[in-house]
Amino acid sequence: MSERNYLEIMHQYCKDVQTGVRIAGKFEKLAVKRFLNDLKRQENDHDFPYSFSEERMNHVCSFIENLHHWKGALARKHFILDPWQVFVVGNIFGWEDEDGIRRFTDAYVEISKKNGKSTLAAAIGLYMLCGDGEAGAEVYAAAANYDQAKIVWQDAKQMVLLNAELRATFGIETTQYEIRSTTGNDNSIFRPIATDKEGSKDGKNVHCAILDEIHAHKDSETYDIMADGVIARREPLVLGITTAGSNKIGVCWRERCKVVDILYGKDNLERYFGIIFTIDKGDDWRNPAVWPKANPSMGVAFDTNYLQGKYKKIKTAAEESRFRQKSLNEWVQGADSWIASSEWEMLADPSVTEDHFKGSVAFGGCDLASKLDLAGFVKWYPKLIDGRVHWYIFAHQYINEHVVNQRRQTDGQKRPDEYLDWVESGHLIETPGNVTNFGRICTDIVESHVNANFYEIGFDPFNASQFAEDLISHGLDAIEVRQQVNPLSIAMRWIEELIRDGRLHHDGNPVLQWCVCNIEVKEDNNSNIFPRKPDKARKIDAGVAAIIGATRAMLWDKLDVFDLVPGEGDADWDVDDYLNNFVAVRR
Repeated sequence: MSERNYLEIMHQYCKDVQTGVRIAGKFEKLAVKRFLNDLKRQENDHDFPYSFSEERMNHVCSFIENLHHWKGALARKHFILDPWQVFVVGNIFGWEDEDGIRRFTDAYVEISKKNGKSTLAAAIGLYMLCGDGEAGAEVYAAAANYDQAKIVWQDAKQMVLLNAELRATFGIETTQYEIRSTTGNDNSIFRPIATDKEGSKDGKNVHCAILDEIHAHKDSETYDIMADGVIARREPLVLGITTAGSNKIGVCWRERCKVVDILYGKDNLERYFGIIFTIDKGDDWRNPAVWPKANPSMGVAFDTNYLQGKYKKIKTAAEESRFRQKSLNEWVQGADSWIASSEWEMLADPSVTEDHFKGSVAFGGCDLASKLDLAGFVKWYPKLIDGRVHWYIFAHQYINEHVVNQRRQTDGQKRPDEYLDWVESGHLIETPGNVTNFGRICTDIVESHVNANFYEIGFDPFNASQFAEDLISHGLDAIEVRQQVNPLSIAMRWIEELIRDGRLHHDGNPVLQWCVCNIEVKEDNNSNIFPRKPDKARKIDAGVAAIIGATRAMLWDKLDVFDLVPGEGDADWDVDDYLNNFVAVRR
């Protein structure tokens, strides 16, 4: 197969992105801008230590294009790199420093499904195994589970089996668990490795780690161990490839934020390459004209009618979220969630704080946990806007210092990395010891009551009887709200109604957003719903506290709410006639 002019392809791609021939999103445009700026820097900036080597780029691109596809319509045909792939490969492998050492040690590529990212990653893995000149190279395809890890590795294995010349040149052998290159004194291996697979991942001498679908990693352990394992290598590569996810507190979002900061020029990580293919904020996701932004291989890897077909099948909010996440590479916390993160974010009004509600009446909800889960309260405030009652909610969440400081898993769960950031920002309050201090929470509730009186505050009775008595002793009207479908379903449906009416607002608290958008629901035969957590690590406690508070506030979703005198119960209202599951601890 004759070698193509990859540098020309790369420059044409950049030109197409800049001129609009290629419909590109802002992050793709910024990645191109960074590359072109670096080309200028190598000529004009004497402090810039890197230069672009066409020879190095040609070496890896020609290696990849001598491999073969192994499935689908392209099976047994040579791998022909799309222009965006030439750009990515050229960037990762083309730049070198003054000593001829490859510049980029880390790379992050985020792109929609069906654009060939796993096939490209497999080809890069094979190059790092036997084409990079590294003796004893260790290449790993790492993922959240073993089946996912084997996708990239299996692609690489089949490419080897289809290429007798490659096997002969590099002495490559394949087994059920590894690909091995045995040429000369070399003994390089390529293996799949997974978060859920037993055995230690420490001690790896990593030359290349391909981390597939990072958004599915439950924590940063596998990524960080792989990244730490490259320290003894001269030209290592940690390559993250992923589609957008829903968990904005995980390792994938952490790495994505690094890339965004690099592209915007906010961070100067010269040895980190990143590119993100996604539609832009403000784009109408329903408009096919913006879909190419997230799908640079549209028209090549798949038929242009493919996405149209998927779009026309959308019937539910969950299907919409999956389409936007998988096919348009949007970070949407809602494929299985009660409320999508994009929908929740639209309710934010950071300009309004609790100070605006001093002297107002309020309603509250508490959800308590003493050890691993979050604990705290959410406060609901009514506000009259254009003759209608609107509701503003504010969360106060707590965690004990033992959880904040933990490094390893406890009871099968690991502390999210963002807890440290939330403690620092004040969105999560740390209490001393290994048990969350309920006394501190009670004190803060009483202080909040002084600023804006609770008419009622609901609480989950589990492990909270003494807590409720403490609230009562301070003059609060504490109402027991049992964790049952009825009343929680009614409160959740009311919250949905508020969102549809544009009458629900919050201050953008990230802990509350995380918890609310972690909540999953499944309707029963009577259309009832109930808050459930997807797994132990994804907490919903602040969201449950908000729902408990809603059971109290929804009873006063009327103009009469502004006439309430806190602490005076409504003598004409019979709780048993409304819901048998509400139990008044004090009325």
